[in-house]
Amino acid sequence: MTNKRDLCMGCMALLDTEGPCSYCGYNNGCEPYNVDYLPPHTELHGRYLVGKLIACNGESACYMGYDLEEDVKVILRELAPLNLVSRNHSSLELKPSKGNETAFKHLAADFEDLCSMLQGMEHISGILPILEVFSENETIYAVFRYVNTLPLGTLITRCGGEILWANCKKMYLQLLNTVSQVHKRGLIHAGISPETILVDEKGNAYLSSFSVNALRYAGSEIDSMLYEGYCAPEQYAGNASFGEWTDVYALSAILYRMLTGTKPPDAKSREQQDNLLPPSELDPSIPQSISDAICDGLSLSIQERTPAVDTLAARLLDSVQTDTAVYQGEGLGQAAVKETEEPEKDEAPLDKKQQRKQEKLEKKMAKRALKRKKKRRALRSFLVILLVTLITSVGLGGFVMFYLSQNYGSIQDSVAHFVSVGDAVSSDAASSASDPTSVPDFIGQYIDTATSNKDYSAYFELSIVHEYNDEYPTGVVFNQSPQEGTRMSNRGTVILYVSKGSETTKLPSLSGSTVDLAIQTLESMELSYKVIYVVNDSYTEGLVAYTSPAADELVKKNDEILIFTKSISESSSSSSSSEESMSASSRPKREESRYQDDW
Repeated sequence: MTNKRDLCMGCMALLDTEGPCSYCGYNNGCEPYNVDYLPPHTELHGRYLVGKLIACNGESACYMGYDLEEDVKVILRELAPLNLVSRNHSSLELKPSKGNETAFKHLAADFEDLCSMLQGMEHISGILPILEVFSENETIYAVFRYVNTLPLGTLITRCGGEILWANCKKMYLQLLNTVSQVHKRGLIHAGISPETILVDEKGNAYLSSFSVNALRYAGSEIDSMLYEGYCAPEQYAGNASFGEWTDVYALSAILYRMLTGTKPPDAKSREQQDNLLPPSELDPSIPQSISDAICDGLSLSIQERTPAVDTLAARLLDSVQTDTAVYQGEGLGQAAVKETEEPEKDEAPLDKKQQRKQEKLEKKMAKRALKRKKKRRALRSFLVILLVTLITSVGLGGFVMFYLSQNYGSIQDSVAHFVSVGDAVSSDAASSASDPTSVPDFIGQYIDTATSNKDYSAYFELSIVHEYNDEYPTGVVFNQSPQEGTRMSNRGTVILYVSKGSETTKLPSLSGSTVDLAIQTLESMELSYKVIYVVNDSYTEGLVAYTSPAADELVKKNDEILIFTKSISESSSSSSSSEESMSASSRPKREESRYQDDW
């Protein structure tokens, strides 16, 4: 059995030296901790050692843990809704605050039911299994098997901000399969996001952070945790009308983020002004069928949204551009390859509920096709009318010119009179249409869309200024000068302020990775860095010992990250002395994602 005193509370690795851990940089005994949660070195259930706090929300807290009996790492989750309970710092027990006894009791029952359901899904490969559930400190704990993973959001960042459909298809369809199986067992996640999807070294996706429903809608009895851009609009309504369609919205938003490199606008702002651009407009290389499937999954209306995950998967596979893909059905462990050209003949008949969903989907697609057809007809009619009007105007103008030249002494005065009449007519027509010299509303548009619009470039000079902005995603216009409606002529200049994204970002864990990989990661995040070489035999040459600031801390774009690694040999120290103060002076160019299925 491992001696608990020899373990790092940050990563549960064996300590091989005094001071900061050589793997994660955690300094045992010197790191501060939140007294509202369990202190490191706490023992639970006579076998589990509590490490550092990993994450917390209005429902629970997650700790790095270690099973002293099995000698393996685990993740410990504690029901700890701090707005309903308080902790006795001596006994570590949680006690409901006055008036919240009933609410905490109901929440504990829901949490225990959730854990029991997850224990029954241990055979689903895309879910981190629960090893044990027990009560202690007047609350409930769940023990999860530890898997070495990183959040999907971090993976996307390391892949350059976006991933090609061909490269992420296998992992994404595996994720859909996992969610589908969860739905078939009556559980809705309602918190799917790039932070709650974990990916291991082989590219396998795991769905984590299952929570009670109260955490996933606004206005509940606990502090809700909603992921903007990925939460469906019904989660903001406060009525908790969850369903499979709620997770479909989140999954569609995740695919939008992976393929375009842009997080979708949050549902609340879209309800005020829906400025969601189809993925194919942001990146023409995205197949149109994939783009349409994503947009249908992101519909604000539950009635018009893709109703189920299986339907979303079918839409994504229903294209010659997607070829074939592995998508497991109800029978686990048996890969069912769905061909895109013809359906399986011996497929089980749909029940009435599925038939109604399928009929709604077919009606919606037919309605969409009809709208597109009407738009094409209207455009053709408009072009025909415009052409006839031009021809008529030219002919009539020639006739009038000839007539005036024969009946008036000054043809020049007559022409001037004709032009003035034409101007009056055109001004009347313009009163019912938009003025092309009036500055449009650019705010909320993606800059690529604005600069590629020929109507804009015909009347205005667009000057682009990139600035950090926490409210608008990268590449979106958040301000303009002059404002909408200003009359400008002679190709006046409009200044567009384009978001560079948030100025602050969370520093990823780089400890244990190669120095080169750490540098590439920081450069991709537009962070400056400096490599510091330390004489310490416990460190490994070429690998990152730790960073300052530490992992998960918020840093600004202009902050300098210190990378600590083992000092190189004396023979090469002279050639690398300049590297000791190496810092990023230029930003990397955007490169194509090199993410592969085998990591």
